[in-house]
Amino acid sequence: MRKIGIIGFGKMGKIRAREIDKLNSYEVVAVADIDPTNMTGFKGQVFTDWKELLEMPLDAVVVSTFNDSIVEAVCASLDKGLHVFSEKPPGRNLQECRMIEDSFNGGDSVLKFGFNHRYHGSVMAAEELIRSGKFGKVLWAKGTYGKAGGPSFKEAWRSNLDSAGGGILLDQGIHMADLLCHFLGPIDEVKGFTETLHWDIPMEDNAFVTFNTSEGQLGFLHSSATYWKNRFELEVNLEGAMLRLEGILSNSMTYAPEKLLVMEKDFESEQGALGFPRVQEMEFQEDCSWELEMKDFIDSIEKKRSPHCGTIGDALRVMEFLDSIYTKTKQS
Repeated sequence: MRKIGIIGFGKMGKIRAREIDKLNSYEVVAVADIDPTNMTGFKGQVFTDWKELLEMPLDAVVVSTFNDSIVEAVCASLDKGLHVFSEKPPGRNLQECRMIEDSFNGGDSVLKFGFNHRYHGSVMAAEELIRSGKFGKVLWAKGTYGKAGGPSFKEAWRSNLDSAGGGILLDQGIHMADLLCHFLGPIDEVKGFTETLHWDIPMEDNAFVTFNTSEGQLGFLHSSATYWKNRFELEVNLEGAMLRLEGILSNSMTYAPEKLLVMEKDFESEQGALGFPRVQEMEFQEDCSWELEMKDFIDSIEKKRSPHCGTIGDALRVMEFLDSIYTKTKQS
């Protein structure tokens, strides 16, 4: 039985433990959290100092800490030769992500980051259609991801610059940034604004970004903590069709339902020529993303391969994108 420890046993740590418990030959034997009440009821060993957890004989570690502890916990685990699954973001900034890369390079460990949205049904279905080549190449894509924040948003750890490292763009927008990086070519020029429009916090609550890629594609990203109705929408426009991902299944279900609309270009019919093409709608009823994500991590360990996604390369690419956004908006 392979042994796994979890650093940070709040909401996400418990979700990861739940999925590991479903797998044969893997078990969570220890958890660490600065809040002892988070570990109440756990039957294995518990620590309030994650460094003590790393002294145990472990095979892998899940890092689900606040952002300011990610780089140290991930690097320390890799330096001990452990396999590591870490929540996003891969550090508070590009520099911290590169520190993780330095610890990862040269070792035999599997390293995977939690870009969970890649495993949602609508995203996987869209990816399959794009890869099939049926509708030609991608011309442009635009994504909006927003939430209302809530009455306790100002006091949350995510609104503390030292703990979080960035605002809504780094916290939630990173998922949309990852999808845009995934569906488009290498990002070239970035323009945009990150602003604090409503909340009294020392980081952005809105980001509006336009960019192009080295392959001549265009993109747009809006990340917001002032969407009073939660919203997830991603449009990917190809030569022969528009793919629209509307909503996403989550634990709160406040972004549901999750749908993929396929609108195929049709200039031969009268309605299609007027901009009313046939629409194929797929609705996804079950969220298997947590399970699929953890299975990929475990399978990567067993088969000694790189994860299908959430690699250090994926992490660097999205952090370079976010770094360019923050840098350009500061210059503006």
